[in-house]
Amino acid sequence: MQKSFAEQTLYMRHRPILEVVLGYLNDDLPKVAIDCGCGAGNEVQFLLDQGFTVYAFDQSKQAEEICRTRFKYANRFIFSNNSFHDYPFVEASLITAFFSLFFVPEKQFFDVLENIKKALPKNGIFACNLLGINDAWIEESPHVFLGFNEQQLKDLFSEYFDIVYLDHLQEERPLASGLMKFWDIFTVILKKK
Repeated sequence: MQKSFAEQTLYMRHRPILEVVLGYLNDDLPKVAIDCGCGAGNEVQFLLDQGFTVYAFDQSKQAEEICRTRFKYANRFIFSNNSFHDYPFVEASLITAFFSLFFVPEKQFFDVLENIKKALPKNGIFACNLLGINDAWIEESPHVFLGFNEQQLKDLFSEYFDIVYLDHLQEERPLASGLMKFWDIFTVILKKK
């Protein structure tokens, strides 16, 4: 039986981009974060180590089991077994959605973005990944995944956010399972206006 994403990534360290993200967060904002689609909690651990209260959610039962075990003594960790669409977003200074937001169905996507926007204060930070139009998953399943070009991405966020960081990767890279995939993916750090 194939391992879940959370099981495959349990012993990985946090994504290095998270350290870049924290550099954009104003010191006067409360240290409260939401990790959307948290998987094994690798970003959670780093945020807890930085003094954050971390709300995290994932719809995977394996992620829930791992996180509830891994963080059972962390009193600043609150886990919910939810999807993006049914998660009750709390106020947070930082929201991350690394390699998770693009799994939200198109009919729910814009509602989810609205909920994220409402949860952030002025100068709050939202960091995420979104797929580009040439990603292998877009080409294989265009009815499942949303893809954006750079201008569409800027238009998507420009009303409520300043884009403070934008990286665009287009290359073959492995999935957590080790299988190779062509990635056309944006990493975006946004600051709420």
